[in-house]
Amino acid sequence: METSEAWAVLGLAPGASRAEIRSAYRSLVRALHPDHASAHQISRATERTAAVTEAYALVLRELDRQHQCPTASHESAQSQAGAIADVRIAGNDTLTIDAPPDEAYLILYEAAGNVGEISYYDQQLGIVEMIVRFEGGPSCSVVMTLQGRATHTEVLCAITSIEAEPTPAIAPVLEALLAQLLPDKAHP
Repeated sequence: METSEAWAVLGLAPGASRAEIRSAYRSLVRALHPDHASAHQISRATERTAAVTEAYALVLRELDRQHQCPTASHESAQSQAGAIADVRIAGNDTLTIDAPPDEAYLILYEAAGNVGEISYYDQQLGIVEMIVRFEGGPSCSVVMTLQGRATHTEVLCAITSIEAEPTPAIAPVLEALLAQLLPDKAHP
């Protein structure tokens, strides 16, 4: 899909704000979602929802290229990742990063962009949303919120299927993020 086609799929003109893009995406997904389709239109609804999701990711990727968001450079995020003493899975839906929230955010943003497509972020509020699709599974929204603690930052993760299929477990997403955050270490 070309960027011009992606804008058309979302029903927006280039230059729309990130909030307008997200609003259009959510409205389209709600309207076109296979859960709202009749039995004989489910496959078409799934295709249309997938096209909207692809368009959304493409438009956001283009915006990120234009604006180089968030503000840290790739080299800076990599050097910060190298300085992390520890990243681990803590509980069923949480990662802990031994770094202050601002550093953890930049490191997480980089890792999330390598695991899925960043669909929303707000550095000030400590939120990153990505769209992932693992082989054989549905497209899912993964929302990560950062909570600074005295000695580390907790990353609370929530996953929701955006297709008619049930929502899968979050564990494979956490493992993929962990592999990105600590690429030189073996993971259980």
